[in-house]
Amino acid sequence: MGILYRTTALAFGASLLLSGCSNGGDIAGIDGSGEPVADQATGGPIVGFGSVIVNGVRFDTSAADIVISGDGAVEDELAVGDYVTVIGTVNDDGVTGVAAEVRFQPNVVGPVSAIDVAAETLTALGQTVQITRATLFSGEISPRSIDGIALADRVRVSGGVNAAGDIIATRVDLSAAGDFELSGAIAGLDSANSLFSINGFTIDYGGAADVQPGVDALVVGATAAVRGRTVNGNTLVAEEIEVRASLLGDLEEVDELEIEGYITAVSDDLNIAVNGLPVTLSTATEFDNGSAADLALDALVEVAGALREGTLLAASINFLALPDGRVLGQVEDIEVTDGAIPTGALTVAGQTVTTTIETLYQDNSELALPQFNLSAIGIGDFVVISGVFNDETLVATLITRELADAAEVVELTGRAFEVGELSLQLFAYTVIVNGETEYTIGEEEVTAEMFFANAEGQLVEVEGVLEGQEIVALELKIFPAQD
Repeated sequence: MGILYRTTALAFGASLLLSGCSNGGDIAGIDGSGEPVADQATGGPIVGFGSVIVNGVRFDTSAADIVISGDGAVEDELAVGDYVTVIGTVNDDGVTGVAAEVRFQPNVVGPVSAIDVAAETLTALGQTVQITRATLFSGEISPRSIDGIALADRVRVSGGVNAAGDIIATRVDLSAAGDFELSGAIAGLDSANSLFSINGFTIDYGGAADVQPGVDALVVGATAAVRGRTVNGNTLVAEEIEVRASLLGDLEEVDELEIEGYITAVSDDLNIAVNGLPVTLSTATEFDNGSAADLALDALVEVAGALREGTLLAASINFLALPDGRVLGQVEDIEVTDGAIPTGALTVAGQTVTTTIETLYQDNSELALPQFNLSAIGIGDFVVISGVFNDETLVATLITRELADAAEVVELTGRAFEVGELSLQLFAYTVIVNGETEYTIGEEEVTAEMFFANAEGQLVEVEGVLEGQEIVALELKIFPAQD
């Protein structure tokens, strides 16, 4: 079940070579100078450093401009999980490239006004932020989950957007005092009163000293990045506004583009939008892990092709699976294949885990290595891994190394086996229950008897207290079978 590998980045690199570039196909630079040619772009979350790794490509950033919220910055201010746009080139190996510019624009920076732990959502500046198993949290948030966030905390959120305009967070940080920020599509434009809205939150631009490229660019449907220092109720008083072609920023000089994101519109078989960017398909569009019939709202995809007048002409579309498994424990075995982006396999709690060039890594141990990947993990390290099941193997989407004593209340998801009357095996752990345990099948609360009668071989989530190789379950859930 699920998707094994993300292959679009490799195909994208190869397609750039086959199609040629505006400089005559000289990937190394202008007339062999080594200076990167800024006519290709990729948009997605940072999965690692040692330069910047995005969408399976390690970009050399030694000569790149780093831009955060429109201002010059340094690479150390970026973090794994930040959704960025990289302008540059991809080399013929498909996994290395040269960046001319790396841009990061947070979706929202502002105070948290609501938290729904059960739904794993929070609200900031009127924006609904969905937390997933792929969401990373900064070290100031303790625990590194939605449980570590409190009302009025000032957060910086990065991620994609779904069809409802909700932010699907790839990273959440606490943010120091300073500007509030909000990015998204302009709606409800009221020029007479100098107002518009972004996903239901009002922007007052009457006193904005800086609107780029000008007030006339404020049109419904355009993307605006807004900064201000005052919030009055549900209104952000803008001081600076930059109008952009999309959430990726200015792409006027870009010929080729790859983007990871959610399908936000489907108008017909040949026209969709990804993170709000128009995408046109053709009979030549190639599909991985799906077909045109799977083009549905909120599907997570990687799309690569030529960018023409603000529309991405899709050469390939790769459907990505959301994590459906989670395992934790000490690393029992590991094999690493060296390369520009190390990959390999490891064993945790008896579960075989493989990695890809797009697996995200974060080091939450006392070492806190900024350039952390599979080659930095050793036997005995305590890790938490989220991923997609492919038969009996878990393909990792996110690996975090944790403090050895970090796991008391834990959450795991896997196939239940050796199910007894009031216990089951999940990976190498024995899950036991008590009178306080809650049981769910799908969204329906059930009895313990019904739960265990249906659990064998099913995808089961447990939240409980880890005691050696036993987990005392607080909550047990069977996920409904997927088509």
